[in-house]
Amino acid sequence: MVMDEQLEKQHLLSDEHYLNHLTEVNKHNKVVLSEDIYNQNGVLVIKKGVEVNSELTYKIARHKLKVPIDQSISLHQAITYEHVIESFQQRLQELKLADLFQKTAMFDDALRAFKVIPKHPQVAQKLTILKERFPDIFSRSLTRSGMAINVCKELNLSESMSENIFLATLISDVGLLHIAPEIVNKDKEFTPQEWKMMQGHVAIGKHFTDQIKAIPPEVGKALLEHHERLDGYGYPFGKTAESLSVEGQVIAIVDKMSGVVKKLVSNGTYSWQSVIHVMQISSTAHSADVHDALMRVLKRVQFPFKPAFEFKAYKSIVEQSILKRRRLNLWLKEFSKIYEDHKKFMNDSPTFKPIGLLHKLEYTVANTGLFDKSLDDWLDSLRLSISEHDYVDIEEFALLLDEIEYRCLFVMRKFEEAKDELAQRFGGVEIILAYHQGLRSILAR
Repeated sequence: MVMDEQLEKQHLLSDEHYLNHLTEVNKHNKVVLSEDIYNQNGVLVIKKGVEVNSELTYKIARHKLKVPIDQSISLHQAITYEHVIESFQQRLQELKLADLFQKTAMFDDALRAFKVIPKHPQVAQKLTILKERFPDIFSRSLTRSGMAINVCKELNLSESMSENIFLATLISDVGLLHIAPEIVNKDKEFTPQEWKMMQGHVAIGKHFTDQIKAIPPEVGKALLEHHERLDGYGYPFGKTAESLSVEGQVIAIVDKMSGVVKKLVSNGTYSWQSVIHVMQISSTAHSADVHDALMRVLKRVQFPFKPAFEFKAYKSIVEQSILKRRRLNLWLKEFSKIYEDHKKFMNDSPTFKPIGLLHKLEYTVANTGLFDKSLDDWLDSLRLSISEHDYVDIEEFALLLDEIEYRCLFVMRKFEEAKDELAQRFGGVEIILAYHQGLRSILAR
């Protein structure tokens, strides 16, 4: 009951944004009201049979509807199994994975899993709109789903559980259709309000699945949890390990992988080996079983290494890595000193866990061996001479530093979010702002 109340509060469904998407789709794929539209008081707003256009959007968006608009439209042509397979293969080609995947059982496993789509016409309809309006998000949903079904196989999950996970992964981003496109498409850091809006997509997605009787409740639960973390620093509810499902954790790990792929491979110059380098770094966000299963799947594919840079760039990367390693070492020392100097203010509470954050970061750093003395000699030797055999190790080390820096920034973001609670503990915001500015300046050097 509490969960339902929280979900209702977080439910940010905006019919207006979704109707605007439908209006655009209608320009070349007729979208028609298949049911009469009533407002929450049972008053008829508009009769069925009308095409969705801007005039209709304006009229409907002024009302809170009795039945979600999802349930009251039909498309002239919804996406089919064949369309999805074609898009999936095209995505694999773009990622230079087609040949590698087709040499393994992974490809056939994904093809079989996609047969779930014809079972759920409303899912096919929603995916059609996602493909039209956010094609890159749609394509990434396909590859995440293909990876998720193979992680399920690696974990020896049941057929029904695997299908639920696959379906939840496939539609995990359909909630974005109900959020302002300028926020969804933003490539810069979100404002706090924008980030809150983006987080709402999980509740919106669950709301969508709740309206479809043929979809098991486990699908909605997994979708709702796919941005939760075992350490309690995910969203929307900040759940911890004991209350999270395996289904949600599988989606979470492939979602993390998808973000790494987008950054390094799709938008960067790195090969797929870089994805393995980043994903193998230990994390307190995901369960060890699920993480290890993904790593086994990734390592089973024989990804060839291709240097991301020209020869001259590697000398520069070594120098940059040496400096970044020093900065991170200094940052961690200064960060730990804050805890030592203010022990009485740094206790964990139900809403903010500074000790937990520090310990988790220290755990990750210790497991990487980032500050081991042996690395000093290796880095010094690279300053003198670099060969092609060193490229993969240099890239791996640079990516490790980037990931640790990202996690340091994550911790700082959590402190920033808890500034009101910290101000109460410290009796004002001045010292908090000073520490925050000082730590940021170290990373910015």
